[in-house]
Amino acid sequence: MESVPGWWGAGGRAGWLPDGDLGVGSPWTLAGLVTGAWVIEESPAGIAGVQSPLVWSDSVEVRAGEGGAWEGFDAGLAAARSGEALDPRPGDGWRPRTDVALVNGSNGLRDHSVHLWRRDTLGALRIEAASGERGGLGDIRAGSITGAGRDLYGIAGAMDRGAHRLEASFAHRRSNASLAGGESQDARGEAGSAGYRHRGDRWRIGAALHRGYDHLDSRGGSWLERRRLADATAAVVGIERVSGRTRWGARGSWRESGVTPEAGGSPRSRARALWGSVRWQGPVAEGDLELAVGVGDHSAIGRSGVAPSLAWRFRGRPWEGRVTFERLTTPVWSDLAPGEKPFLQDTWAGGLELSASVGAGGRARIGFLAGHTVARALLPRIPLEAVALRSGFRADPGAYDFGLLTAEARWRTRRWGAAVEGFILAHDVSVLQPQVDPSRGGRVLAELGFGLFHGDLAVRPRIEAWAVGPCESEATPSRLLPAYGTLRAALELTLADATLLIEGRNLADRPATRTWVDTITGIEASGPGREVRATLIWRLWN
Repeated sequence: MESVPGWWGAGGRAGWLPDGDLGVGSPWTLAGLVTGAWVIEESPAGIAGVQSPLVWSDSVEVRAGEGGAWEGFDAGLAAARSGEALDPRPGDGWRPRTDVALVNGSNGLRDHSVHLWRRDTLGALRIEAASGERGGLGDIRAGSITGAGRDLYGIAGAMDRGAHRLEASFAHRRSNASLAGGESQDARGEAGSAGYRHRGDRWRIGAALHRGYDHLDSRGGSWLERRRLADATAAVVGIERVSGRTRWGARGSWRESGVTPEAGGSPRSRARALWGSVRWQGPVAEGDLELAVGVGDHSAIGRSGVAPSLAWRFRGRPWEGRVTFERLTTPVWSDLAPGEKPFLQDTWAGGLELSASVGAGGRARIGFLAGHTVARALLPRIPLEAVALRSGFRADPGAYDFGLLTAEARWRTRRWGAAVEGFILAHDVSVLQPQVDPSRGGRVLAELGFGLFHGDLAVRPRIEAWAVGPCESEATPSRLLPAYGTLRAALELTLADATLLIEGRNLADRPATRTWVDTITGIEASGPGREVRATLIWRLWN
């Protein structure tokens, strides 16, 4: 079942994440960065391969190029937010609901999820659970994924009394996956949090405490069995003064983290991170300007980082847009390659984004993000997190410059819809890693919409195609992998509050070649061939 990583990393998009919709996949990347690249805001647990299904959210918002000064060491070049779990002010017509989703498909695909959401002016409650499994994909001899599974559950609640709000949540995440070369991993994580918010007319105050842990078991191939343990405790407090469109704010955070690369063997590493930041937001010209500065200290790095940021959001017919500039400081202190010392990945990035209406029902957007990174963290792109971390992070010895251009246009009417999007990535070459990130890609979509049986049954057939440019594999010696593209067709049927989606993926039945290498054959792995999926989503009110 598709999640935010699967959506953001879909083929043809800048964050391309092969096999991300399967709950596995390479590290989350953007513009060649594997850490400090992109994050999911308020993600409850640290198991990257297990995220909440998108059907639980009404919207997804992605912002890039801002937040480095405010969020500090936890910031990413881009951040995604899916919905708002505990919105304290339900809108008119909002009703409690339960979302049920069932997915079945080829390659042993079975996914199930249920999500209950209630809220009113006195509080909110959200309960969710999901599980899924997948069998072998593609040609097993080509080193493909031979199986994957995951389960998750969580509960979150809030209580409102006037301007005061108390919140609490708990989440469990677990996944497993295996490769044809014999490598496999089992991952498990739990996380909980508690917080307080005060939303007055002029002052807003918030405080939260988070606690989480996870363990990763890996084995097979050339590796002996190993368990990696990690835990973290964090506290955040913030205050903001609001006066019309002008805001002043301050935020402080503390985090204590520990990692044992090999339980019972490797020494345990601990680190303490402190970060403080202030920001101002107010009207400037035809928009709003936000200025922020943060300063932090990380015990494992032994140095402090000062991070400024700027974001100007402007509006003026026909354009809306943003201008951003920031510094991102990302400590890399655990799971290091042999002989590597802790280091700070330091990125300066600036961007411009413009969007405008295009005809009736259409909208276009274009964005450019450029950056300069010192000590870029490098990690093998094998789709098992536990195995990749065993190889460890390395610091790129040279400076890394990148420029990412993205563009999209979408049209949607009652009778038809269309979309086109693409990206171009220009970046420096590393002496330690081949060019595993494609330099270009794109997607196109076309659909029709009509009704049957006096409009009771809504029908939307669609066809979609995507492609990515050539890249290089991690084989020794590296090999140039050709450009790849494929087709997808789908039929969406909606009756009342139930939707049935029937999909045919990779209709050309041409498996894509991955950048990582199968340890048995010594050649690049293969992705899935043609697949058929059926998804039933039923929203039950009250």
